[in-house]
Amino acid sequence: MIKYRVIIMAEKAKKEKERIYTVPLRKAFEKPGSKRKKYAMKVLRRFISRNMKVDEKHVKVDGKLAQFMFSCSEERVPRKVRIKTYIDENGNAQAILYMKKEKTLQKKAKLQEKKQDGGKEKEKGEEKEKKHKKQEKKEDKK
Repeated sequence: MIKYRVIIMAEKAKKEKERIYTVPLRKAFEKPGSKRKKYAMKVLRRFISRNMKVDEKHVKVDGKLAQFMFSCSEERVPRKVRIKTYIDENGNAQAILYMKKEKTLQKKAKLQEKKQDGGKEKEKGEEKEKKHKKQEKKEDKK
């Protein structure tokens, strides 16, 4: 009877190919700063293998996810990470950094562009305002 339950659970896991998780990485902060990076990846792999019912050897982490985790430094890993996991054709569990909306990323990119060009745009805006004020003064005088 127990074997039968295990088989049913394994079949359900295969049917549900794509899942979204928030992985807590608080255990990585128990380690000293120089070892956090390595241990955080180990915690991530364990979490994925446990929840996707795959061996740790068959867990593949996307480059963008790894880059996000270590964007600050080895010592400063995030407290938690939102990921999207799925099982590919070979039976490997793939983990990708999950972004709820791509529009938010596009907005952030536009804001950064504006910040870079911000000084030029402000100068142009100020010049337009000055011209507009001069025109209004001329019209008032007439």
